[in-house]
Amino acid sequence: MGKLLFSIIILIIIIVMLFPSDFCGEKKWQCERYKHTINIIKKISTTIRQFQSDRKFFPKYTDIFPLEKTQIKYPNQIKIDAWGNLFIYVVKEKGEKFLLYSVGKNGIDEFGKGDDILLESEHNKNIYCD
Repeated sequence: MGKLLFSIIILIIIIVMLFPSDFCGEKKWQCERYKHTINIIKKISTTIRQFQSDRKFFPKYTDIFPLEKTQIKYPNQIKIDAWGNLFIYVVKEKGEKFLLYSVGKNGIDEFGKGDDILLESEHNKNIYCD
């Protein structure tokens, strides 16, 4: 009986070591972070569009992501994603468009590719959520 129990415990340890993220719910946690980050991006995008509508030009980075709480001018000014990384915000095409994204769980700016999270393109949702 003791050997059987010991064997079962060893088997469980091996399974956890081979499949730690699935066994511990890591995929689900990453999916929740992804969804939370998408929601933040939606709020920030709304803030950017509101600023652009009010002023007829896109804001500077510090207008949207204030350095201090006392500088907040628009609602929903959030600086970090669900992994604690700063968002990337770039005004493109001579000030006519903007790009806003999270660098994702690896924390590396892959210019909107790889595991970076963009609102316009959910190409990487399968990285975080099956």
